[in-house]
Amino acid sequence: MSAAKNFPTENFIRATHHKNRTNIVAHILSHGANTLFPQLSLKDPVLTPLPTQGWINHTLRLEERDGSKSYILRLSPIKTNALEHTSRSTPSFEKERFILEALHRFDFTPTLPDDSSGLIDIAIPGSSPSRYGYLIEENLPFQDASAIQTTRERVSVMRQLGAIMQTIHSIDIEGFGTEFTEDEQRFSHETFRDCITEKLALIERAPISSLMKRWLASRTETLLDLEVHSKLFHQDLLANHGNVLLDERGIVRGIIDWEFAGSGPALHFEMASLIYALQRDGHSAERIDVDVQSFIEGYGITHDFYQRHYAHDIETLVLLHSVGALIKYQDLVVTGGVQRQPWRELFAKRAVSFIQRGYNHV
Repeated sequence: MSAAKNFPTENFIRATHHKNRTNIVAHILSHGANTLFPQLSLKDPVLTPLPTQGWINHTLRLEERDGSKSYILRLSPIKTNALEHTSRSTPSFEKERFILEALHRFDFTPTLPDDSSGLIDIAIPGSSPSRYGYLIEENLPFQDASAIQTTRERVSVMRQLGAIMQTIHSIDIEGFGTEFTEDEQRFSHETFRDCITEKLALIERAPISSLMKRWLASRTETLLDLEVHSKLFHQDLLANHGNVLLDERGIVRGIIDWEFAGSGPALHFEMASLIYALQRDGHSAERIDVDVQSFIEGYGITHDFYQRHYAHDIETLVLLHSVGALIKYQDLVVTGGVQRQPWRELFAKRAVSFIQRGYNHV
């Protein structure tokens, strides 16, 4: 992402803090893995930190020393002081568990052991005990696709993802949006209209002119005319190939990390996330066109069909992503968090230019 490219020092500091924390957590857990996770029935367990995986979550490999059983353990700190009132697991992991169970028949997602999600307390010396939600899943023994370099490799991956996503987007899921209601085991919004209403409220908060707000709100309301079905989408895959696992031949063998997944008009949300992320990170129009065209070819639709039935509404969702970036930066300014995430200012500046460009083209 452009955070690493444009802010190497700040990103190095953040990554180093995260790596150190992951190593500490791994060291503490290594002395009691069998007690903490008896459902895995591991003999002579080994815990290996994977500090380069995850922006906030801690990721570790938990396996038997001979490699006969191997799992991925993901941990997410729960930000609360009232530990006794915390729910069974963090909402993101409960959502991921729900999705992986829905996808259990497909070989591109990891399987889950019994009791795959829950809560543990970790006591780091010198600090108060912290509560973490965890998710345990099968370790898929493949490399992620973040290291691919050539356009040919990227085109191949995008075409494969198009075919895989067509399958994922065929899955009916109850509810709409990306927020997950753990008690009801469904996505939180009752209707797609509720999702759009939420977006309209965000536009009102955005630091843009009143004229631009009215224009964007009017454009957003046209999304209500979509023929909407509650279908599953990933939303952090097409522009983040760290969540794509490849074998040695370059064949996609795994799709991981469903933290940002949701339900709704799936192709619209998937494509909007792709285009926004590439624009935000400063990629060229040519690069974006190649990725979009490669993906829709794999998905099984033509360029003309995409332009007629999808492009305008997807561009509207891209603008709404831009609004989200502006509000995120605005909130960080208020809380004093910009120093820790200086790339948010760059994202906000680019977001303003995207919205301004769209407004000028009216």
